[in-house]
Amino acid sequence: MTILITGVAGFIGSNFVYYYLRRHPERKLIGLDNLTYAGNLDNLSRLTEEEKKRFTFIKGDICDTELVDQIFSENEIDGVINFAAESHVDRSIHDPQIFLKTNMLGTQILLDA
Repeated sequence: MTILITGVAGFIGSNFVYYYLRRHPERKLIGLDNLTYAGNLDNLSRLTEEEKKRFTFIKGDICDTELVDQIFSENEIDGVINFAAESHVDRSIHDPQIFLKTNMLGTQILLDA
């Protein structure tokens, strides 16, 4: 079983990766993250060598329809867990469009895939 997890380098997404890989040693994860202000690959630095074999990281945006379609066409994705989001209220006041794009359009792109 292979699960696509978005927002994988953020606090919640990265902690879910550790939990999921340890709880389900027979499953694989594909992690997608755009590595914006809230995402940091250091959040995934504690993966063991065995866990790294079952985890693939892809840098990209959930709003990139071509990339999302490519991930689905090249992998047998059994499910999606979406942690990708613009989340800081103060940032939404200064740039509301990116919040609408990621949180609404990005989610729709994942649903359509």
